[in-house]
Amino acid sequence: MVAPAGNVEPERLQAGVEAMRAEGFEVELAANLFASNGYLAGNPKQRADDLVAFFRRADIGAIFCARGGFGSVQLLPYLSSELRKYPKIFVGYSDITVLLNWLRQFCGMVTFHAPMVAMDIARGLNPRSKAYLWQVLTGELREWKVALGEIIRPGRVEAEMIGGCLSLLVTTLGTPYEIDMQGKVVWKMEVPHGLRPTRHRFASDLKWLSQASHFLYTSAPNGIFELDRGGKVTWSHRTAKVTHDADRLENGNKIYVFGFDSETDAQVTEISQTGQTVWEWRAKAFLEGEPRHEAPTTMRQVERLYSYGHTNAVTRLPNGNTLVSLRNFHMVVEVAPTGEIVWRWRDLRLVHDPEVLANGNLLVALRISPGYHPVREVTQDGKVVWEFSQPDIQVPTNCQRLPNGNTLVCEGDFGRFFEVTTEGELVWEYVNPYFGEGPNGSTNRVFRAYRYSSDEIAKAKATGGTQ
Repeated sequence: MVAPAGNVEPERLQAGVEAMRAEGFEVELAANLFASNGYLAGNPKQRADDLVAFFRRADIGAIFCARGGFGSVQLLPYLSSELRKYPKIFVGYSDITVLLNWLRQFCGMVTFHAPMVAMDIARGLNPRSKAYLWQVLTGELREWKVALGEIIRPGRVEAEMIGGCLSLLVTTLGTPYEIDMQGKVVWKMEVPHGLRPTRHRFASDLKWLSQASHFLYTSAPNGIFELDRGGKVTWSHRTAKVTHDADRLENGNKIYVFGFDSETDAQVTEISQTGQTVWEWRAKAFLEGEPRHEAPTTMRQVERLYSYGHTNAVTRLPNGNTLVSLRNFHMVVEVAPTGEIVWRWRDLRLVHDPEVLANGNLLVALRISPGYHPVREVTQDGKVVWEFSQPDIQVPTNCQRLPNGNTLVCEGDFGRFFEVTTEGELVWEYVNPYFGEGPNGSTNRVFRAYRYSSDEIAKAKATGGTQ
């Protein structure tokens, strides 16, 4: 037993100790447990020394806090991450929140936000709490269900759980001990079952419309849907001829592509808010005779490989033209409203997700050969001015140039997205922890990933996107 915060009343502690011994545990009290420094259980170094001493002892299996109160944060300068060599059960809550999260974040320990000895355990736990506490800590119970109160938003989520007493977490902000939220789920929306893709699951897309704090969801072969942050459909356009990419234009129209196309299909379609077609572009009229990627004969029954253009991205440019990515032609084209091609970037093998940069260059994800899948920046005349590739990168499906000059890359098949500098240094990465059933079994594949700026997030909140 340790007292990292407020000083301890001996009578209350004794009652808690007896309750724990009744459960069959041997109990040892820290050397300075009953020390007093005003309302604290000794000075910070005394309290920290007690904690470190128990962590280092091989005969100690668990460390319980006597109580909370105030003062745990004072221990942090006296603690070292070398404690990770001595993992133990650590139990407390309230003011102990600071230590729970420090041990998790800096020592990699699983900590327990649970009853304390001179408080709840001394007063006597109710049967349910008692059963859960001891069964979880002894390993008898490894998973459990908790009855919820009011459900604010239904759904399912899987994530590492962090938290504690929020007022204590706030005290760490701006310090070296600030709680680490990197890679933690802060929001999740489940796409309604009726809208989930039944074919071409890898060719569906989700974009955040920051101006409305809605999402534009492309679901092959169901159509295009606007969803609010709760998953409610606010607009829809049903069509089987949509895959890969869609976008909402400034006038409210939607533009989308069809990648599993025949020679007679429109590769790009623009529709009004009421679903009326206002513009189409058909590649065959302008690309007749151009060399085209053909799938091997043995693979031609696979629809995603045996398509005419395999158009996988579309962007309406500021000049009114339209940028179109034609994977099977290894080409990106700029198309005028008349349909005429005004510029072509050639020899971009199996190109994905082109982005026109502020300097006029093109950022693209390519698949050159097995083990060589680069992300490149190319000039209008096709000169490569920047490239990032690594032998272990498999199938990059999109890339985004960030305001800081770095590049965000989505490695689709492995559900991994990462940020690299212009020098090729990896500075951030995340692997999708969510798996679903794909055509070849369980997969965490991610088709695209986008980084949104703090300004875009603030704008969304200002337009009602706080739910």
